Order: sequence, then C-alpha cells, then structure tokens
Amino acid sequence: MILCYSGTGNSRYIAQRIADELQDNIIDLNEKIKTNNYSSIEIGDDVILVVPTYAWRIPKIVSEWMAKTKWTGAKRIWFVMDCGSEIGNAAKYNRSLAEQKQLHYMVGEHFAGKGIDALYCVGTLSQEIAKAVRTCSSKTEVHHYEDKADLIKDLVKEVQSGDTVLVKASHFMGFPEIVKELTK
Repeated sequence: MILCYSGTGNSRYIAQRIADELQDNIIDLNEKIKTNNYSSIEIGDDVILVVPTYAWRIPKIVSEWMAKTKWTGAKRIWFVMDCGSEIGNAAKYNRSLAEQKQLHYMVGEHFAGKGIDALYCVGTLSQEIAKAVRTCSSKTEVHHYEDKADLIKDLVKEVQSGDTVLVKASHFMGFPEIVKELTK
C-alpha cells in the first residue's frame, strides 16, 4: 500500500510512478488529514509512505495522522521523501515513527543480496544509513566519515580502474569534488 501526502504535487507524482510500477493503490493522506479521518485502514504487509520533506522530517500533520490511525496488517515501512536539498536527520525521526507503529524500518535492507561491495558515507546525517547497512548486509563493507576530505583520501586509494561508483548527494554537499578526484 502506498500512502501519499503532497503539498505541491511532487510527492503525488512520485507516488503514482511507484504505484504504476508495483501495480498498487495510493491512499490520499491529504484528504484523510483534511477530513480528520483517523479510521483504521487495512494496509497489507508493506507500507510505502511518500511525502515532502518539511524542516528535515516528514510533515508534522502526517506524523500526527500516523499516530492516531490504526494500520492493520502492516509489517514493514519505506519512507520516500522528496526535497530540494536534503532530508537532514529525517532517518532518526522516521525510525521512531516506524517503532511507534511496530513496523520494521526499511533502511539498509535494500543492500542485502544486491552485490554491493562497499558503501562510503560522509557526515553525521548519514550515520543511520551506515548503521542499517552494517546490520543488514554483512557482505557490504561500510565506511563512514565525518568529513568529505577523509572520505576522498580513502576513496582515491580504494577505487580501481573498472570499478562502478555511484556518487549520490544533494548539491549542497559538494560531491562533484569527489567525482573530480576519482576521475583524475
């Protein structure tokens, strides 16, 4: 089941793309929140929550709706957050929301069995991701750094010709510098 709250339509677009791919239904949280509808809903095993990022977390009205609404059948939750720059420390809050709903928070599980050899993270906000991948994927080496300079120093030593590297972050993080160093 896909739950969607959208402010400008971006989250709605993302939710629709996911729903089309998974052939699943979307529950419109805008309508449920607007009408104060906290009635119990049958979810199924998996919940995908698609929301914008407000103040580095999911919108408060969505987390309040989650707290007041009983979900039947849900076991796991994925948070899909769209944003202009970054989601800040949303992982910490999302994990807490998942625990309140007694759901398994799906961060890092995606790495298990995907053949990903190593994950390199930088900054305090990526600590949750590093922690989850360490827990869920024993075959993935996890490296976490407090600053980008230390990350670059190790990466240029580790990456070899023929390696595939995905460098992902907001422009705010300045990751083009990493790409520049790796392609020298």
